Amino acid sequence: MPECDNPLWPCAMTGAAACLAGFEGMTVVIHGSSGCYYYPTTLLRAPLHGTFILENEVIFGSEDRLREVIGELTGTGNRIAVITTCVPAILGEDIQSLLAEHDVLLVDSPGFSGDAEAGYTRALTLLAPQTDAATDGVNIDGVCLLDPFFKGNLQEIRRLLNLASVPVATVFCRDSLRKTCTASHYTLGTNGDFRSGVGEYLGGTLGFGTLRATFERIGTAFDKSDIDPVLRELSQQEEERPDLRQVPAEVRSAGGSDFCRGIVCGICCTGT
Repeated sequence: MPECDNPLWPCAMTGAAACLAGFEGMTVVIHGSSGCYYYPTTLLRAPLHGTFILENEVIFGSEDRLREVIGELTGTGNRIAVITTCVPAILGEDIQSLLAEHDVLLVDSPGFSGDAEAGYTRALTLLAPQTDAATDGVNIDGVCLLDPFFKGNLQEIRRLLNLASVPVATVFCRDSLRKTCTASHYTLGTNGDFRSGVGEYLGGTLGFGTLRATFERIGTAFDKSDIDPVLRELSQQEEERPDLRQVPAEVRSAGGSDFCRGIVCGICCTGT
């Protein structure tokens, strides 16, 4: 049996659940044992559903159990997504054919297929987000339920975009599911580990210098924007917190992720 990619870090199944459970209008089913259900449910604090397969399903097949759960969830108005776990994946069942009669998104993302980031990317790719020329504003990506700081990051970026008179378009992945079909052509990120790949990437938000460069690009892309209030606030914060002008070395060595320190631009950390 293949081993999990990293037993100390959430697996691909959990990453896929973190992506899909963040969208309103999506019902997520974890197809696996009770442990594979309770782990992401506890970690993400999101409403998930499970098939809770037991020895009988492992020996004789889990198709009937999966069909039963989907039948109970059909008719709610939400789109259903099924995420496979290690046991069903190893059994080799043709779940895709089983689900052909239903409008269900199948994400084959067992724990041994990679880490949380891989599962997150796989699920978002299968959702196939689309941009819409009629949509104004900037998408925010990197918002992941796995990140304990995602709420603060999102709140701060919304505040700064509002300060610059730039609307927020689609938030990946903490928004209405239907808005994934009408995303903006422009995107900025709050966490480099969970990039959406949607639209033109204007930059990240980790560190004062990065944030300044990102908003300067926003100012160029949006004629009606006013980035001066943001730049003034950044200058003020740089004077008060010169230690946050550069991204710390330990964050750079970890891949430059906001997930490492839980800071968007440093402003949140100052307590202002």
